[in-house]
Amino acid sequence: NALGFVIPTEAQWEYAARAGTTTVWWAGDAPASMHGALNIADLALVRSGSKVQIAEGWKAFDDGFAMHAPVGSFRANPWGFHDTSGNVAEWCRDQFDGLDYGKPRDPDDGLVLRTGMMRRRAIRGGAFITDALETASAARSYMNFDDHASGVGVRLARRLESP
Repeated sequence: NALGFVIPTEAQWEYAARAGTTTVWWAGDAPASMHGALNIADLALVRSGSKVQIAEGWKAFDDGFAMHAPVGSFRANPWGFHDTSGNVAEWCRDQFDGLDYGKPRDPDDGLVLRTGMMRRRAIRGGAFITDALETASAARSYMNFDDHASGVGVRLARRLESP
């Protein structure tokens, strides 16, 4: 497009979400490391009347939002990206078959190279309605490209050019 925005590949999304870290979440390996950093299925959602099951280790977690939170309501990762874990899962450009590891990738942007067209597209990051474990930096899910859900959105990306 004229402005140069794209939907990121899974490789680009995870690189930005991790912000140079190698832990389960960008803030650490323990659930406590993510307090104040994400919006997930927690006590706030339960108070709204949801019968959601809260993951072990997260039962006391209360982010204050039963649904979507305004962008930037939680602390950013070390590179300044907000909401890479929770709030809304984010579309990625990649087709999804669940067996992507070891497949050829575009050397420019990490897109998994495929032949043919699949309806499923990768989504990453988890959402306000999902279990905290789905917000881990490496967690992957998918939806059909023509589906929609209140817990899925998009984060646009733009190529950085060298000076």
